[in-house]
Amino acid sequence: METKAAITAPNLVLALLFTTAWVISRAMPPRFALPLSKRGVKRGFREACFARAERHSDAAECARRSGEGDFRSPMNAPPFPPCPKFAAQIPSLTPHQPSPIPTLLRPQHQPRYHPLTKSRARAESQNLKRFLRFLKFTLLTLLGLITLAAALLYYFIYTPDPIRPPLTGTLSKGSIQSGGLKRTYQTYIPKDLPRGAPLVLVMHGSGEGATQIRVGTGYGFERLADQHGFAVVYPNAASFDWNDCSKVGDFKVNGTEVDDVGFLTALVDKFITDIGVDRSRVFATGVSAGGFMSLRLALEAPARFRAVAAVAASVPAPDNFKCTPAPTGTGATSVMIMNGTDDPLVPFAGGEVNLLGLFYKGGNVRSSRDAAQYFADRNQLAGAPVTTETTVADGVRVERVRWSKDASGRDGSVAVELVAIHGGGHGLPQPYYKRMRLLGPSPMGPDGTEVIWNFFEKQAK
Repeated sequence: METKAAITAPNLVLALLFTTAWVISRAMPPRFALPLSKRGVKRGFREACFARAERHSDAAECARRSGEGDFRSPMNAPPFPPCPKFAAQIPSLTPHQPSPIPTLLRPQHQPRYHPLTKSRARAESQNLKRFLRFLKFTLLTLLGLITLAAALLYYFIYTPDPIRPPLTGTLSKGSIQSGGLKRTYQTYIPKDLPRGAPLVLVMHGSGEGATQIRVGTGYGFERLADQHGFAVVYPNAASFDWNDCSKVGDFKVNGTEVDDVGFLTALVDKFITDIGVDRSRVFATGVSAGGFMSLRLALEAPARFRAVAAVAASVPAPDNFKCTPAPTGTGATSVMIMNGTDDPLVPFAGGEVNLLGLFYKGGNVRSSRDAAQYFADRNQLAGAPVTTETTVADGVRVERVRWSKDASGRDGSVAVELVAIHGGGHGLPQPYYKRMRLLGPSPMGPDGTEVIWNFFEKQAK
């Protein structure tokens, strides 16, 4: 599944900061001083003259500054006109009478900015006060928005990690070369695991890794591995998404689609050789994108995987389907699909895969019921399905629809089962870990890892 943007606190804070900067720039008052120009200098000297004359009733001073004396503006402009207020009091001046203009105001010492009059200074002071009040209000508003955003992120995204259980086995990391890429994985092997034990591949969701799926399942498969004696492998995708059957997604490296089916089958061969797992009891499961990938294994490598379990996943709709299923007679894989009816990302009733209409877009998928029926038809299970319903912790209803009868009405060697978690969101239901609220309700029951292992164990007999 493809992601268009990430909902993170830094992105939200940056957006708020840019918005605030734009608002402040639009609300800035006029500049407090005019730049040096011919018009600005003339206006400044005239206003300074008028202000001085009015303050001191100095008609002669005004007249000398405004008359036909030797004073000229710094830009060689014509003389200023007489002060209107004192026009009648202007004495006769000779053309060569020295100007009383202070030395600092003579043309050879041009001021950078003109002096402000009282009224202009008062207006600018008021503008500055208004701007400072606006800036204070804006900063307080921004602080409030950041606090609100942090609270929302905490509520919808944060969730504490589950407590690590005491385990007997060993967790290790490894890598292999596949398709010209170095592919990595993590492995959990219970203590004193005998040869011929089952192998379970557990695949993570989009943008995650082996560590995240271990946490997201509450270390449930490792708990079960200690109890029932099987090896667990957590492979890592080479790109953001697994290269499942959807046409939409981020599954390319260096412009080439990643061969995840080849990687996973090579990984199985490695563990058959290294620790002697039973090749007839190899299983695969995954959540979200990992669930979509497990369905591709059921379609294209049915001879290698005895059963798969897809959680929060479905079969892509025909317009979004790119897989090439293996020919009939090359093997059949039992399939379980476990989906929540209130999943906000992968719609239980079918439709476009997305989060809030903006993120993690993955194209159209079939409804959960149609996806299960698709595998039932492919595995030639013609009998009517059997439906059962139970109520688990917190009153959560679990509906199970099972196809296992062949055309003759007898139980076949494969089965298809749909597990509908009524009121469940996007993820694996289990009692050890609550998912983020952004992904919908997170019921604590049933224990999804145990339901999946029970399904696998039945198929192995």
